[in-house]
Order: sequence, then C-alpha cells, then structure tokens
Amino acid sequence: MRHLAEAVARQYGDKGAIVLSYGSDGLRIGIEGLSRAEAERALCVAIYYTVLFADQELVSWEIM
Repeated sequence: MRHLAEAVARQYGDKGAIVLSYGSDGLRIGIEGLSRAEAERALCVAIYYTVLFADQELVSWEIM
C-alpha cells in the first residue's frame, strides 16, 4: 500500500499520500511521504467530511 500511496502522490505532484482499502481481510492503509502530524491532519479531515456528508452515500468521492 505504501507503494500505491507513493504513486498517487507522484501522479498529483504532491508531497505524500494516504491510501485506504477495505476488503475481506479488513482495513489496509498505506502512508508515504507525510510526517505523523500531516498524516493525522489528513485523516482528521477525511473523518470530518464523512460526518459532514453523513446523509450521502460514500461509494466514490473526492474532496479537493
């Protein structure tokens, strides 16, 4: 997953990325290129938006 996060960051020209995947084995997370504080902030923002848009189906969405 770290390699996928690295590829995503590179594709967008970003410093780093977080990739989450959920399957039959549970949750997988890949973090690459971010400090602990940056990763925590990014994950908090993701949680905030899932609460903010709680009335919408979260099948596929992107926040810019």
